[in-house]
Amino acid sequence: MKKTLLAAMTATLLMGSHAMAAKVTYEDAVASSADFYEHNNSVNKPPQTVGLTEGELQEKDVSYGVGKWANSSYTAAYNQSTIQISGTVLGADCTPIGVFGKLTKEECEHVGNGDFDCNTKAFYYHCQ
Repeated sequence: MKKTLLAAMTATLLMGSHAMAAKVTYEDAVASSADFYEHNNSVNKPPQTVGLTEGELQEKDVSYGVGKWANSSYTAAYNQSTIQISGTVLGADCTPIGVFGKLTKEECEHVGNGDFDCNTKAFYYHCQ
């Protein structure tokens, strides 16, 4: 076992000594890292200061409108994206019209020894 280990270590030292002993000049190091710096600098380009040209612009007549929050139900908001809302929302302004909002409240009841039994209730609103 000792002979095998000694032979493996000797072979590693003899085979690897050429690579370890070779000197690298500054010019060789710069030449070998040129591709790295070229690719690294290609992502560091200054941002464009000009936007879309007149030919690329599209006229869109989008009117989102402002509505008021009204009560809704889970079945109306089912499979719809909802935004999380807070506070008193009924009758408050909202935008865009058609969006659904979800207000979550937690109601807790003290059951003794510092324990609480909490239930989360969700209320759904629709911007109309």
